Formats: sequence, structure tokens, C-alpha cells
Amino acid sequence: MVFGQPLIDYFRTLTGKDTDAGNFWGFVMGYVIIFPVIIWVADVFTRLVDENCVKFSKWVYERLVMFSIE
Repeated sequence: MVFGQPLIDYFRTLTGKDTDAGNFWGFVMGYVIIFPVIIWVADVFTRLVDENCVKFSKWVYERLVMFSIE
């Protein structure tokens, strides 16, 4: 929520913080923008970090299994 909360607060000032409807629509408008960004960042992290960690773990595992058999 480092970037999302200021965005939500900005939209809440536009829609009005005084009413429940204004709070709701400010929250919705902020999340309509921030949700695709969250999905994109998660995808990039998965491709660049997670997949490489899994490949490295598999490589280490294969080397350890080979070492223990010999």
C-alpha cells in the first residue's frame, strides 16, 4: 500500500470524505487503477525472481542427490 494509499486518499478528496458514498467511490476508483499495477508487479516478480529461484533450487537438489548416491 505504499503507492495505493496516497492514490486512494487523492480520489477520496475528489469524491468527498464526508459521506460513506464518497469514501466508497474514492476507494473503488483508487483500486481500479492500482489493481492492474499489483497484478503486473506480481507477474514481473514471478518471471524474474521466482522462476529463477525454482531453477536454482532444482539445480542444487540434483547436485546433492548425485553427490549422495556416489
